[in-house]
Amino acid sequence: MRLVWHYTSWATLPRIVAAGALLPGEAQDPGETPMLWFSARQDWEPTATAQVVDGAQPRLLSLQEHRQRFGCVRFGLPAGDPRLSPWELACRAAGMGLTRRRKLEAWSRQVGANPADWFGTSQAVPLMGLRFQLLLDEWGEGDLSAMARLWTEKRG
Repeated sequence: MRLVWHYTSWATLPRIVAAGALLPGEAQDPGETPMLWFSARQDWEPTATAQVVDGAQPRLLSLQEHRQRFGCVRFGLPAGDPRLSPWELACRAAGMGLTRRRKLEAWSRQVGANPADWFGTSQAVPLMGLRFQLLLDEWGEGDLSAMARLWTEKRG
């Protein structure tokens, strides 16, 4: 069974565990419906990588830098899940304007992503039934509650 993934960092785990679900993010523009995004990429979704400012220029961290600074985790959902819509349909469902959609598509291609890999839903997705993995040297199964506790303890 092919999975699509919601990629994120360790810092989000306590909130995710407390909610018991992956929740749609905040809408970017007034009138947009918040969406929860998944990617068909099996390695890492480039648009999930943090940006930093070096000097005056913002830059995307490398995957290794992101992993070292923020940790990399992902939640897998079967690609055929009926809650998911492909990128263009998800954008329409969210009420995302064409100009913003085109800007996101152009930027994503610049950072090595492909919007054809993206799927969205406006629904919360309960953690039960999702696959949870973390990236160390390679992707491996993880204990979500233990990871959330560890992150909280480290941040004290």
